[in-house]
Amino acid sequence: MELNSSPSTFNILSTTHSLIRHLIGGNLAPSDDEHTTLAACREKSRVRLASLNDTIEAMKAQLAVMTEDASQLSKELEVLDMVLHPARSLPHEIIQHICQLAMEDLQSPSLEALASPDIIDSLSMRHPSWVCAQVCRRWRNVILNNPQCWTGVILSFDKGMTPLKLSLLLVDMMARTRGLPLSIALHSRKPIPFPALPTLLQSCSRWKHATLSLKMSDFRLLSEMKHAFGELRTLQLDIHEPPPLSTLELPIDTFSEAHRLYSLKIVHDVTPFFHLGRHRIQRFTHQGSQHALSIAEAHGILVRMSSIRVADITLARSSLFMPPPTLDAAILPDLCTLTLHDGPFHPNAHILCIRSFLQTLHLPNLTSLTLDMQSVSPLTNLQGGGASILNLSLSVQNFGPRDSRALRQLLVYAPSTQHFVLHVQTDLDLELVFSRTKDAFMELPIHSLTFTGGGSVTMSQTSGVSLAGNAFSALWSNGVFKTLSIHSASFVGKQAMTTLRGLVKKGLVLDMRDANGSSWRLDCGEVDC
Repeated sequence: MELNSSPSTFNILSTTHSLIRHLIGGNLAPSDDEHTTLAACREKSRVRLASLNDTIEAMKAQLAVMTEDASQLSKELEVLDMVLHPARSLPHEIIQHICQLAMEDLQSPSLEALASPDIIDSLSMRHPSWVCAQVCRRWRNVILNNPQCWTGVILSFDKGMTPLKLSLLLVDMMARTRGLPLSIALHSRKPIPFPALPTLLQSCSRWKHATLSLKMSDFRLLSEMKHAFGELRTLQLDIHEPPPLSTLELPIDTFSEAHRLYSLKIVHDVTPFFHLGRHRIQRFTHQGSQHALSIAEAHGILVRMSSIRVADITLARSSLFMPPPTLDAAILPDLCTLTLHDGPFHPNAHILCIRSFLQTLHLPNLTSLTLDMQSVSPLTNLQGGGASILNLSLSVQNFGPRDSRALRQLLVYAPSTQHFVLHVQTDLDLELVFSRTKDAFMELPIHSLTFTGGGSVTMSQTSGVSLAGNAFSALWSNGVFKTLSIHSASFVGKQAMTTLRGLVKKGLVLDMRDANGSSWRLDCGEVDC
């Protein structure tokens, strides 16, 4: 705008505008007067242009100086921000706590997480301790000198590292822990390099929580340190590729001196040969993908655990009918939560393994029972003994007429059930569920019912009557039925849904969800998503 409004440019052009147009429109040479006028105009324009160029160059030089000053100030501000950053003024205790919070998810990982390729190794630069140590020099000094930041040791030996380098790093890391108790997790599908395992074994007297997924040869080395596990509290153990049972030489007393051990989880084939001793174990989990426990084996293990509170056991099953073993009743006064799974085939197992196993236990304070079975039918003749059970959960592959009869017997076995869950991996017909169990449900102090199906949940009419709808109405009228949950891919049964809609108006809490967890709603007798 300044250039267009300057007299030296605008006025000259305006005064010679008509003359220039006249001369440009033809080929005539300007007259002497016109030449003098135009030459004077040209000279003034040259002078003005030179002045403008000088001004532009000066402004460019000034802009360069200002840009350099701005860049320098930006650098100075970055330095000042670093110096004045709150991270520099945090107390050492806060820095340590931040690091420990970042490590919480890595403390005592499960065997499944330990076997994952995404597990963060303690020697990885993605480990929270190393990440926090890169904030600044002060943070690095605090974290490197805080033993609490290094007591959670996770090592996956399958990722590849020279034995010498591995051993040196382990020695350095163990030195940082300064004798504190350790949470240690080791995973290796091949023998651990020689310099590394002895370094770790030197610290086994400080192991408080251990997750071990090892080869048999490494486990035998652990057995030589059996007197050093006095501080061990929790143990998760998986031994890879054990040899055939006929040649198995498993050290059965490896953890026999771990008298403080209260939580034990074992995978695969080691439990039947594991000498548990008289531990005060409160939580026991067995996952037998290859060798589930027979009734006698599971019974013998629980008898040794007089303080057991939570048990999760996989029992062997068989297609052959064999007499159940004769066992003395095991009295477990502290057991409050029991989960039993149908395991793989076992040639010496009893087809009614779960029913027979329950009959060998005296559980006066059992409050939660979960059964994961292929079929409910083996429970048909289950005798009483579950009077203290409040939470009953049943998961089956399919649910047929024989299962309905067995379910009724299970409800009689647990007459105090307040919360009942039935999960069927395929389609679930609630008419079939209530065909033989309505009266048994009526006798229970039911507060909530949950039905889930891997396919659809059906509540269709039989001879014009909806057994499920009638059962829900009767339970509601009984005065104790408060909550109903139905989770499945689809629902069938408009008449039963009309009954449910009426109960909802009376105060029933109804939770209906599809396979994706989205809620369904009742509209005009229909179920719409």
